Amino acid sequence: EMARGLGVKLAAVTLSKVKTYPHTRFGIANAFNTGFILATGSIVTILQDNIYLPPHFVESTLKFHHDHPLSLISYPESRFVAPPNLVDHKALRDPSSLSVLSNGVIEGPYEQGWAPHNEGTMPAELWENMQQGGVMQFDWLECSCCSVPWGALVKLNGVDEVLDTGDDSHEVNMKQRSQMVGLDVWNLGNCAVQVIDHHRWERSELWTRFTRNTNLFRWPFMKQQMEFGEYPLKAANNFDLAAMRTHSLPSEEERHDESCLIRLMSPRQGQILSNPFVAIVFELHCPQRQIPAGFVCASVGYPPASSSCVSTSSTGEMIVAVHAAGVHTLRVLLYDSEGRLASEAQTGVVQSVPVGVGELARLAGAAEAASGRVKGEASSVRSGLEVDAVQEVLRSEHDL
Repeated sequence: EMARGLGVKLAAVTLSKVKTYPHTRFGIANAFNTGFILATGSIVTILQDNIYLPPHFVESTLKFHHDHPLSLISYPESRFVAPPNLVDHKALRDPSSLSVLSNGVIEGPYEQGWAPHNEGTMPAELWENMQQGGVMQFDWLECSCCSVPWGALVKLNGVDEVLDTGDDSHEVNMKQRSQMVGLDVWNLGNCAVQVIDHHRWERSELWTRFTRNTNLFRWPFMKQQMEFGEYPLKAANNFDLAAMRTHSLPSEEERHDESCLIRLMSPRQGQILSNPFVAIVFELHCPQRQIPAGFVCASVGYPPASSSCVSTSSTGEMIVAVHAAGVHTLRVLLYDSEGRLASEAQTGVVQSVPVGVGELARLAGAAEAASGRVKGEASSVRSGLEVDAVQEVLRSEHDL
């Protein structure tokens, strides 16, 4: 309703997908990846909720990527302190709140005369580039607002969710892995964004709990392992972006291999589903149109406990029931008659109306929530925290 009132074309507000590693305490990488599996464009922009964009943002981004298809964009930032009494501090603690501001912001902070707060927020070269309105290649990526080509995300398979052990190093992970596959990073000084600081980070006892879980040492070690071929460059997340958008893969005439492919025609990536019984439509593309004996199986989520299957000789449609609301990865898999996987296709969807479950399933859902599925930091933490530290992270003031 708020989006409609503001004339914003908001597709959906949804929880992040199920984590690849359920016991990690944070969720930045998982949130990024949720957007990636739902995105449908050739360019994906990560935009946090306290960013005010300039009017020419889309135009400038499209123009740059047209000339630099293998580049990541970082936008210079001007930071502003929210005026007194504008921030609703109760809303900061309320995860169901859509805004932490007591009044709507319909103009940029600069246009409203807010006080700037820019000390130490960007390298000096980027400040100069922003003042000159230039475009420069620079090794700096800040994803409070950044843009990444879809093709790069496919090569990386998103952000490595191992890093959700801490709440840092996600951007450097994406930047440096992109550079390892031949991409570069640019800064658009002519397209500065405005950051609304609704609260400021301060060093205190409250934040010392993060020191054991920071990625500042973990990520350089992971990168070194990648360089020696001992750790995968393509993130081992619970989805595969390379298996998505199969409806737009090359036609049979354009292909040069002899294998059979399965294409997922419906539902499409990012689709919002209101029927809990989802019709999955697929096509089989095989050389000389000779479809071998075998099975097509469909599952929801990963790892799947079970899946529904039909024979390859049947029609290209099957029904799958989705039992939980939120973001899901749907998979269709082509097996030959001996159970060998021949091809796979995936898509990310938002299920708004799940089908009902029995009492045992409801109890299992409650147990999952209690173990950290909802809060993300609870019992069964396996990252070096003792019992007293687990209690510490559950204190209400940490929800800031």
